[in-house]
Amino acid sequence: MTRLRANPGAPTHTHHNRSRLIDEERTGANAYHLAYTYDQGGNRTTKTDVLNDIETFYHYDTDSGDVDCNRDGVPETSAWQCYHTRNNRLMYYEVKDLSEPNDPLVEKVYYEYQGAGPSKGHPTRVVHELYDPEAHEPAGYWAADPQYNHQGELWFVTRSHCPAGADAPTFGASGSNFKLPAMS
Repeated sequence: MTRLRANPGAPTHTHHNRSRLIDEERTGANAYHLAYTYDQGGNRTTKTDVLNDIETFYHYDTDSGDVDCNRDGVPETSAWQCYHTRNNRLMYYEVKDLSEPNDPLVEKVYYEYQGAGPSKGHPTRVVHELYDPEAHEPAGYWAADPQYNHQGELWFVTRSHCPAGADAPTFGASGSNFKLPAMS
């Protein structure tokens, strides 16, 4: 384990023996303390904001054995499960407020990937699900659609917002793979 501090007031970084960041802390003005965990493949599985009691959970497509899709390829339970390809890509992450009863969601972010064409495995859609801090239920969505040039380099990103009560963004080339539920 290695612990580094550049100068007084600078963050302290601690890395484990595989050089992964496991702890980051700054004291004094703008203080913060973040702790990280990883799976056996080196993927970050959690990030904990120790001072604010917020935890982020990361989910990857490393195993497709638990996929439960119906005949149309639409997930039975969770929108991201049918995209498992064992390519070790980040599929979604969710942020929870551990200081509240039942650890309510603060936000959830989903990623869609397309292997062919200019995107060459880069994300082709990112949907950020926003949660109402009082009601602890979805309050709307932001969607980002990265566009890539023929060399696979990011060219531009379009964004859209779906407020509560609107139809949510869809995933898949035609939007047929699944649609997040409408906000009520």
